[in-house]
Amino acid sequence: AEAAPHYHGHRERLRGRFREAGAEAVSDYELLEVLLFRTIPQRDTKPIAKDLIAKFGFVSETPFMVMCNGNRVLDETFAATSLQEGDQILFVPPLKGG
Repeated sequence: AEAAPHYHGHRERLRGRFREAGAEAVSDYELLEVLLFRTIPQRDTKPIAKDLIAKFGFVSETPFMVMCNGNRVLDETFAATSLQEGDQILFVPPLKGG
């Protein structure tokens, strides 16, 4: 039998690394990917994350804030947060020069 493509299960693996070890265990673009998973459910988010970082910069050492329907999502519950259709998500990543 053929092996599954390398990207199968990517989101689950990345979420798991983030959940287990936090932001320090992932690169900047992967951290941004975790945020983008919520807003772009069935599309490759890696190129989007890399393009955003190239354009705006991103510093993962600085904490970011995630809001869902006006309420802050705590870092320790972020990866396990379930979203429903119509939920409004706002993420505030640290930007260079901002």
